Amino acid sequence: MSDSNQYDYRVYYDDTGAVITYAMQDLPGKWIKITREQFAEANPYCKVIDGKLMKPLRKRVYVKLSKTDSNDKEAIKTSKHDVCVIVEDENCNYWKITSYEKSSGYT
Repeated sequence: MSDSNQYDYRVYYDDTGAVITYAMQDLPGKWIKITREQFAEANPYCKVIDGKLMKPLRKRVYVKLSKTDSNDKEAIKTSKHDVCVIVEDENCNYWKITSYEKSSGYT
């Protein structure tokens, strides 16, 4: 007997299509049947679109400096005249590193 006849590989998802969990048992909620390979990968970034499990095409992480204040424990002090110059004095600008991810679509 093949694995596909013996097991139901499932992905459960929310109303937006975002993956909640991968499972082989009956759980409450929306689900679709997937392949053994998709189940083994268990990619949390996939989405269910039109009844199919879709992978993100590309994911990029963007990092930038954002202004913050002296109370932020993660603050980086820089010169008021040049963000590239890290300083220790109190007459400075305060920055923190922020990042976000962006996907270009699903396949």
